[in-house]
Amino acid sequence: MTKKLTEHKIVSVLFSITFFVMLFNNAPKLVQANSFGGPFAGNLLVYPLIALLVYTLYCRFYKKETFEVPQYGKRFIGVYSAVLVIALIHGFVTYPYYDMVFQTSVDQSDKMKLIYQWLSQHNIPIKQDSMIVFWMVLRFVKNTILDVVYCWGIVFLTYAWFKNRDSELFLNYRKSILIGFYIFLVIGIIDSIHLAKFDWATQLLLIINPFFHPVATDMGWWPRVMLDNQLRSFFSEPSFVGNYAAFLMPLIIYQFSQGKHKLIYSLIFALFVFMIFLTQARTAVAIIVVYVALMVLLALYTRKWKSLLVIIPSVVIMFFVSVLFISHLVERADGDYNVTSHYVTNDSVTAHDNALKHESNATAKSDVSSYKSYAAHTVGSLDKGKERSNGARYAVMKSSIRVGLAHPIIGVGPGLGTLYLVNNFTSTEAHDYELSNWIKTTETEGILKNAITSLTEYLTRFAETGFVGLGVFLAPFFYVLVRLLIRMRQRNNERIHYQLFLVASLVCGLVTGFNGGFSTFPAIWFILGMGLLEIDSKQQNQIS
Repeated sequence: MTKKLTEHKIVSVLFSITFFVMLFNNAPKLVQANSFGGPFAGNLLVYPLIALLVYTLYCRFYKKETFEVPQYGKRFIGVYSAVLVIALIHGFVTYPYYDMVFQTSVDQSDKMKLIYQWLSQHNIPIKQDSMIVFWMVLRFVKNTILDVVYCWGIVFLTYAWFKNRDSELFLNYRKSILIGFYIFLVIGIIDSIHLAKFDWATQLLLIINPFFHPVATDMGWWPRVMLDNQLRSFFSEPSFVGNYAAFLMPLIIYQFSQGKHKLIYSLIFALFVFMIFLTQARTAVAIIVVYVALMVLLALYTRKWKSLLVIIPSVVIMFFVSVLFISHLVERADGDYNVTSHYVTNDSVTAHDNALKHESNATAKSDVSSYKSYAAHTVGSLDKGKERSNGARYAVMKSSIRVGLAHPIIGVGPGLGTLYLVNNFTSTEAHDYELSNWIKTTETEGILKNAITSLTEYLTRFAETGFVGLGVFLAPFFYVLVRLLIRMRQRNNERIHYQLFLVASLVCGLVTGFNGGFSTFPAIWFILGMGLLEIDSKQQNQIS
């Protein structure tokens, strides 16, 4: 019994650490696990997650512990893995761009270069073309395996360790996420003061930001060390705050629903909404809209209205307050800080960065001056092809659709979509400044070193695994959602607030799939595991 308690305590600590560090989704390059991190290469959660996987294997094979995993879960993993294997094999066999791959050299990968040099020094004959193909196959096979192991491993580790202990799991999740959230709030407040043109806050952020994310490492200019008119707290991109909000807002409202410290959590929710609006990020604003609409629908479905008394007034009031803040305090005639000059000496990069910054500042001054113009600047800009990052974003999305429709059943193969995308851009799309840089970098340095950024989880999977792969991937999420909605209509349901939290987190989490994918903030995998525990649970008592 004592040994069992010790195991549970170790696992609880590892899960708590994982929940906390997953907030840091783009860690400095020095601590990134690019070789073995798979979809979470830039996220610090890789390290406690690996420790958790190793400890689980130790308990299973050395201590002979048994772990309960649902049969439908095992069948799903079998089907999902089979689909990926078929898609990958088919992709390698039919790949039409090997000649473009051969135009690059072994220099596109430092590890491949070292191995090639070692083989040459030891008189082991191997052609450079063969080495590149071998390495490409190895890379994409590895990434596919890691994608399955990490993502679905999270789900089933959550289920296996916390079967009949979901209350303990949720307590660990709440504590860890809220601790990280308070850090977010502190840095977010400093960021707000920086936006209000207080120099001490700006100087403080110049010191703090490089500890949370790399600076000017992608294409020589992203992520920037400073932003002059958008809040992002410790994230490298303002839109990432939207992905974060998808899981924070349901948690804050859950805390409010428990009856303790209602006023405090109401104020915290309002402050968070204020910061979301200060991001001026379309993803973040879209998450608010989706969340409000979802909570209204769930209130109609469950007849639980109390949360709306906090949600709707907070959103409305903070929208007006944030626009007032932006229009009167954030206006800058010129950018005061070169956001790359501290780290990059390339003149063209600096010029590009300054151009972007001046364009952004001008937009902030001219467009975000009223409540109507704020809406036009964020949500309204979605239909304007050349505003903000729309040119590159829409081009990648359209090309992904073209590739998927050309290979609708099984796709072009996991990880193999980059050159398909490049060759499916129209001439107009390819002339977009940001996109042309992506294309040039990919073609000159090779797909093993640089690839077109995945901007949506669903279109990328559609292009690379077809309708079959996308459907199998989404099936567990909709299965859990439907089962949760059924349970929420049961009589004398004392777990209704917890189930509302799970449904809201899953739905909003699925929305984040339209902004960079689930790897941006991987909480959805833990939430899915909690959802599986809930639908398989026979308990009806309120979760503590």
